[in-house]
Amino acid sequence: MPERARDSLQGHASAAIASANLASEMHGDATPAAALQQAQIDPRATIDALPTLHWRTKPDGVVEFINKTWLEYTGFSEEQALGWGWTRAVHPDDQQSLGRIWTSLLASGHPGEAEARLRQHDGQYRWFLFLARPLKGQSGQVVAWLGTCIDIDDRKFAESLLSGENRILEATAEGAPLNSILEQLCWHADEFSGNSATSVWLLDRSDNLLRYAASANLPSSLLEKLSSIAVGPEEGACGASVSRGETVCTPDLSSDPPEVPYRDACLAHGLCACWSTPIVSMASGVLGTFTAFCNTKGNPSARDQRVIQQITHLASIAIERSRTEDALRRTRDELAHVTRVTTLGELAASIAHEMNQHLSAIGTHGDAGLRWLARESPAVERARDTFKRIIDTARRAGEVLQRIRDLSRKTGAEATVIDINAIITDSVLLVQSELTRQKNAIRLDLEAELPSARGDRVQLQQVLINLLMNGIEAMGDVADRPRELVVRSQISDVDLIMVSVRDSGLGIDPVNVDRMFKAFFTTKRTGMGMGLSICRSILEAHGGRIWAVRNVDGPGSTFNFVLPVAGEAKQ
Repeated sequence: MPERARDSLQGHASAAIASANLASEMHGDATPAAALQQAQIDPRATIDALPTLHWRTKPDGVVEFINKTWLEYTGFSEEQALGWGWTRAVHPDDQQSLGRIWTSLLASGHPGEAEARLRQHDGQYRWFLFLARPLKGQSGQVVAWLGTCIDIDDRKFAESLLSGENRILEATAEGAPLNSILEQLCWHADEFSGNSATSVWLLDRSDNLLRYAASANLPSSLLEKLSSIAVGPEEGACGASVSRGETVCTPDLSSDPPEVPYRDACLAHGLCACWSTPIVSMASGVLGTFTAFCNTKGNPSARDQRVIQQITHLASIAIERSRTEDALRRTRDELAHVTRVTTLGELAASIAHEMNQHLSAIGTHGDAGLRWLARESPAVERARDTFKRIIDTARRAGEVLQRIRDLSRKTGAEATVIDINAIITDSVLLVQSELTRQKNAIRLDLEAELPSARGDRVQLQQVLINLLMNGIEAMGDVADRPRELVVRSQISDVDLIMVSVRDSGLGIDPVNVDRMFKAFFTTKRTGMGMGLSICRSILEAHGGRIWAVRNVDGPGSTFNFVLPVAGEAKQ
């Protein structure tokens, strides 16, 4: 038997003898040693007096003795427990594993231990540590097995609480969706109770209503009737807990007034008690409520209260983090919009020049068409061709305006399946006039069979325009060699699309490589230092990344970014 088990047995025996002496003294017995003598003479009386569960089996594992404490705990009679009858007290889910360990100990003849749940006389299960040690004769053969069961339920409960907390905190830190985290919380809470279904309701301050957010086991037919709950002292446990800022329990829902919105629906589903605790944040006050609907009447036990305290604390962390991330996302979208508008301002001259070209072409084609029709014998076919060119030119001008309108609009991210090559082509068209004005050439090397990605078209177009404009600016002072941008798309891995923008400028200073994607860092005299930082944020939000390198086979630098193919991107 392990050392801790032997020490435990010796300690219990000493305590039993000391208790016998003390009891004799309290009753005026002048010879307390008599009780000691009796305990030493009658081993069963000693073992029955121990507060832990003890047993003895034959060499083949058949129980032949079990102490009084074991019988009192389980409610079994001695006849019911002897032999293999004791196994009926083991939780059904633990019987197979416990039996496997017990069989292996019997075969090895070595001491060992196992953990399993035992049913208490009231039907409740508690975790026990089973310790077994062989008793061997002079020949070394096992003549009996001695064992004890130590209650470890409180330890297992604490371990389960901690394990569940760690899982939920990890999910929160990894940015899992709020509804997923809240549902995990409800699963976690329901693991500790076999008679309740928990749920989370969030407070909507615009109309002072609690709106359903998550549950693990509430019936869907009940949820259909409980999309929202009013807040107020007369609105049952849910509404009252938020109104009063404290836990409110209704041990018997039938005692609630009929106007409580969920009373009749819960009773119809066999749920007859309700405990509701507000989810509170130090920064924002009451955020919502964590509610348990129970199928037995009564108030929460001390253990239930520990679970509720943990769940409401974790829920407040998850909700606050989600709201903070939403606020940061809105701020990022605002900055991205400002940057897009600023970029359009920088391109204003080029865009105006391109639009003037289209308008001039429309005017020229219009004059030509009128001349074809004004002839003595109108050249109808030539006029028709001319007017088609007018329509085509007007359509191209409209497409330019639509791209400008898309870039300037102020909306949140909208994930769709997108063609990266098409986004590259559109982005190049918007900066084409600037390339021409700066006397820069551009070459596209786009992989034909490129798979689709998933993301926001406008945001990714913003990234490309930013990189193209940076490349144009990087070549602004180059006079001794051709100025060329090369834009390449390709598959860099099984599930990644890589886009590269290469310039022939002066190259990146190695000192700045690790800093250039940080907010407010810029090498431009009039730059804000936000363009590349926003590009990085956009790509990371799409599950990708961006980096820059100095070209090793020629002048200039290359900016690369990767995106997951459709189905892998994270928004």
